Amino acid sequence: MVRLLMITVYNWKGQEAKPVRLAGVSDLSNFNVFTRGTVAEHLRFATRTVCQRTPAGARQSVGLTDNPFLVHCYVRHDNLSCVVVADKEYPSRVLFSLINKTILDFETTYQGKWQSMNEDQTSEPE
Repeated sequence: MVRLLMITVYNWKGQEAKPVRLAGVSDLSNFNVFTRGTVAEHLRFATRTVCQRTPAGARQSVGLTDNPFLVHCYVRHDNLSCVVVADKEYPSRVLFSLINKTILDFETTYQGKWQSMNEDQTSEPE
């Protein structure tokens, strides 16, 4: 069974600065209740790091060494980026289509307001 664990949208600030988390959602229901917080923290760190290290206009998939998951990232030229964490069996073409759709939906909803956000947003998107 393939699993999609996390989708996060970032405002990419370049490879020297941490990206700003604009929105995110995760499904960690397959993990033990006592370990979900640790897993979520690990995945947030991994998504932020992969996003930061991905150049503008590029896509990449990075494997996590301790987990059987891949982090897929796309950073657009306007610095809006999306990162998805999923099983290694999940087809990457489907995930990058999901990333493109997520970015377009986010951009349509917030219409450029995201460019002025400089602090991480912690609430779930509507």
